[in-house]
Amino acid sequence: MAEEIKHFVSSPSGTKGLMDAIPKYKSPTADPEHISEAQRLDFPCEEPIDLRELFPSQCTALAQGGITHFLDIQAKRFYLRQLKRNNEHYTQAIYEAVLKHAAARLASGLDGKQGKQSDETEENLKTYNPPAVIPVGYSQHRAENRLNYASDVEIELPSGKIIQGRSVNVSLSGIQIKLHYLLDVIDGMEMQLAFPSLEEKYQQDFGMVPYSLMKSSVGSMHMTLQLARIDPGEHPFDIFIQEFIDNKKHRYRIDAEDSKLALTAKAWEYFYINSLPYLACFIATRGEKLQIQEIAISNQNKQYLKGLGNSMLSILEQQMSSFRLNSVVHHEITSPEIYAYRYQGSGLRRRIGATSWQFIDNTSKLSFLRTGIKEDTFVAWKINVVKLQNMSEQRSKELIDKLADTSADQADNLIDQLNQYEYLIYLVDITDSLKKDPLLKDETFTAPEDSFFDDYEIKRSTSMEYTRLRLGITKQRNEDRYIYQSAIVLKYYGEKIKGHTLDLSVNGLKIKLDKSNTFQIRDTVTIDFIGLNKRFRSSKLKNQSYRIAAITKDGSLCLTRDHRIARHDAAIFIHKLLNKNKNTLPSCTGELWMSTKSRLIESWLNLCLPTQSLLMTRIDGKYDIPYVLAGNYTSQLLAPFQIGRDLYNFEQIFDCPDLKEKLRGLDITSNRAPTIEIYVSQQTASDGGSMPSIEIKTWADFEDDIERVEYIQRSSRKPLFGFYSLTLCRVPRLEKSYLLEDMNVIRRNARHRLTEFETEYQSLVVVMELTDRTNLVLERYNLTKT
Repeated sequence: MAEEIKHFVSSPSGTKGLMDAIPKYKSPTADPEHISEAQRLDFPCEEPIDLRELFPSQCTALAQGGITHFLDIQAKRFYLRQLKRNNEHYTQAIYEAVLKHAAARLASGLDGKQGKQSDETEENLKTYNPPAVIPVGYSQHRAENRLNYASDVEIELPSGKIIQGRSVNVSLSGIQIKLHYLLDVIDGMEMQLAFPSLEEKYQQDFGMVPYSLMKSSVGSMHMTLQLARIDPGEHPFDIFIQEFIDNKKHRYRIDAEDSKLALTAKAWEYFYINSLPYLACFIATRGEKLQIQEIAISNQNKQYLKGLGNSMLSILEQQMSSFRLNSVVHHEITSPEIYAYRYQGSGLRRRIGATSWQFIDNTSKLSFLRTGIKEDTFVAWKINVVKLQNMSEQRSKELIDKLADTSADQADNLIDQLNQYEYLIYLVDITDSLKKDPLLKDETFTAPEDSFFDDYEIKRSTSMEYTRLRLGITKQRNEDRYIYQSAIVLKYYGEKIKGHTLDLSVNGLKIKLDKSNTFQIRDTVTIDFIGLNKRFRSSKLKNQSYRIAAITKDGSLCLTRDHRIARHDAAIFIHKLLNKNKNTLPSCTGELWMSTKSRLIESWLNLCLPTQSLLMTRIDGKYDIPYVLAGNYTSQLLAPFQIGRDLYNFEQIFDCPDLKEKLRGLDITSNRAPTIEIYVSQQTASDGGSMPSIEIKTWADFEDDIERVEYIQRSSRKPLFGFYSLTLCRVPRLEKSYLLEDMNVIRRNARHRLTEFETEYQSLVVVMELTDRTNLVLERYNLTKT
């Protein structure tokens, strides 16, 4: 066996013969002429796996099921993992999978060492695992408890074909099925299921039960389908399965892996939103005119709207038309740009702004930009446009339901308001890129006459202010609040200010003061509840200590009780007051409404942005990219390129050793971390065919701008040329309260998975955004893609 594998690995054809090198074990009870490949692989295997000839100094004995295998540490781990997935049944499929795994490792070792025996450590021998792709908004499809139960299932496809499968777990609203062969399916496909084993065992007649496919995954041993029940209710199967699950509660479980992945996605969105490197505007059209409805901006990027920011938005709203918006959406024109700066000239200091479609010719544009990049106030944005669909309620269903329970009208109004948005415009800051552009650097350039800038001067003295939605908003007080107005006196270092409460909760309140103030968040104040003391003789609420948690735009103060005080008389009294009057006091939903809106906007923003982001971790000084976060519009990045008969997947860039070297040498602690540039091109292979190659560059790799331009011009002539950038964003600390509810579920059911997750996010270094800039580069240098 070992000699055959070595022969094919060392042959000139590389790993082409590895499949044929694996000895096919024949079951003594099987007739190969009358069984399918799937049935053959599912037969029990009695042949031991012996890798001592391949890895003589690394193999140890492993006794399993009466069979003694000789495996090295990696093969042992792989074998045990496959065995666990197959419910501890050693089959022909596992036997062949372990041999393939060993052959592939041997092939990589011989390619790198020319057949010499490798003495690398276990860590260096570890095979590369490409990052997992997590869809934005990933969540568990079945939040209810599921029952581990294996039973035969017959699946009728829409074509009428019937296939065999086996259930893994079942719940009232769904089922997970395992298939031993690959099935071509798409999400949303409807299927009819029959349960012959259950019907026979329990003497039932369910008939066909309708399901729809939620998601599918393909592993090394089998394919998994996760199906959702269509219109569950009074079907005989629904009644039976509910009683069946109730009688077997001891076998409940949650999908720990699914829960961990969902938690990772939620945490990642939190990081990504807070590191969002651009400004997002939601647009409605009125004929050909645009109207900016709302601006979504992260707390980290508030500086985008300082200086010339609002003026640039005014230019965008005045000069962009719905016709141009649609042209950008359908890729009929390249993404336009907008520029602004303050220019002194020979007269007064003026505000100058222009859009890329405003210039009559390229000479005017170059003059405008060459003048601008010399100014410290120069700002440039690239305008990207996404056509929005109706808002999906699924992503934040729990918040929508909570808002609907409190105020159904507000929940409906919120969805209606968001569905009025037609376009999403997101503005990417390209200021640094333009300042480095060699085409705009000309030492002999002299600024044009002041009259040149007359057409570009921003005339409006005060720019328009737009409604801003600050991303990352969460409820400050998670408990129920009730609208209640009562007079108070606030005391702060001897000063007394009269006011009244707006709403109450057990541990906090919102107040409005009669005069303006200069309080800061975290200031400690004392409150005299003069209104409650007058109305209720039993209350003696004076000098109650509170801290300022937030200050609203209208000057209202949100206070929380001072938890340093063990007995808080106001909290005790308000608790009794609210319990007695819950049915009569109106609920306060304002903050819940805003928090729900913010969550929905964040998920919409992530789903629509045509980029993908990467999460980079650093453990013991080593970098890793465990996941790629992808939205709905990222298919052009994740889809494989077709080169002849070969498919090249873009995710392979993360396996490029050169990228790992760039990451190790990157100073991620600096405020001006360089952008990593990725060039994808095509080369001619030794056998005359074509193969893709990946080159990773940074600005430091080029001696000067001329060398960089020549490289781009040379690479663009190749059939497969792509230019991508990895922009490093800052990573804030993750507040555990944001994920507390999800973490508690996993802690109760799978504590080790929660430990894995906590270790992972504690090792986070940066979020990186991957952007396709091929068309922008080609346009900048007047090149065409071959």
